[in-house]
Amino acid sequence: MSLSFHNIHYAIKLCRLDLVLGAVLAGFIAHLPHSAEAQQNRAEPIRLAIAEVKAEEAKGRPLVQRMSALVKDNEDKRKAYDATDRELKALQPRLDRYNASLAKYDAALGEYSKRVDAYNAKCGGTLPPDQYRACLADKGDLAGRKIELDRDKAVLEADRHAIEIDLKSRTDRLAAISKEMTANLQAWERAQKEYQAVFVRIDAIKKRLVADCAAGDAAKDPFAVRLCIGLGWDGEKKDFTALTDLPAPAK
Repeated sequence: MSLSFHNIHYAIKLCRLDLVLGAVLAGFIAHLPHSAEAQQNRAEPIRLAIAEVKAEEAKGRPLVQRMSALVKDNEDKRKAYDATDRELKALQPRLDRYNASLAKYDAALGEYSKRVDAYNAKCGGTLPPDQYRACLADKGDLAGRKIELDRDKAVLEADRHAIEIDLKSRTDRLAAISKEMTANLQAWERAQKEYQAVFVRIDAIKKRLVADCAAGDAAKDPFAVRLCIGLGWDGEKKDFTALTDLPAPAK
């Protein structure tokens, strides 16, 4: 009977030990989910904010490319504009030569008109034979001179037409390039406005992240801290060294 008594006593002590260990483990297990849940609650807003930053970056990158392409296109257009402007200015010597030839023609035409007036004054009506023969000679000279002046006029008209075509083509080209450059500038300004809005939204996300990451530091939450460090979190300055690699918008 004594043997049986000791066995029962030992069994009772084991049961009491199991009960104690069970209570401790239950408390520990109950604490674990609560701690993990708290860490998860701190980390989840950071994960969501990171996703928001990535989404804004996805909107911003095409805008950066668009603005860069517009700037490059306007640089090329500026070169084309300057080249066309040089061509336009290069026409000036031709225009000067034309104007000089036109002035010479006008002077010759004026002199011819005076000769015609003089001929009409002295060669009208019935004339003595000598004067008649002299008028015939003058008439022949005037007719020859008229042919020369008409030829000069035709050359001048051809020169003027050619110069006008060259002037118009280059002037129209300058106007077209200027219009295209203005359209590019307006498109760039629209893209820049959208891009600035992206950074405004990223700045708003950054403010939330600063608060969330500071809370993670204070709680020594490894999940939150790891996420924040991945974003460039500076725990001492309580800020981000580089929340995004997008270039800052122009001021």
